[in-house]
Amino acid sequence: HLPIHHAIQHLISDSDAKSTPLQKRSVDDAARRLQTLTQQLSYQALSEGVCQKLLQVAPMIRDKQYAGALPIVHELTTNHFSETGGWILGLRRLLELNP
Repeated sequence: HLPIHHAIQHLISDSDAKSTPLQKRSVDDAARRLQTLTQQLSYQALSEGVCQKLLQVAPMIRDKQYAGALPIVHELTTNHFSETGGWILGLRRLLELNP
């Protein structure tokens, strides 16, 4: 699950570097939310289906294809909210902050 972790860290740092003072609060909130995802990855507490979707999102983040990742994030929100509810909003916000 290292590719997912690296992609999330890249997204946070990229978003933080590009954020305006008004967006900084949203970036900080999203980063806090994504700590939950990092913990779930560390403890292998996510289902295989969620992990597979995140493995699809990771290269898109790496390649800065943020708009392409949003439909997958929407699918995770819709179909796996019980697992992703603690952090999915943070991921979506950061993807939306980046053009």
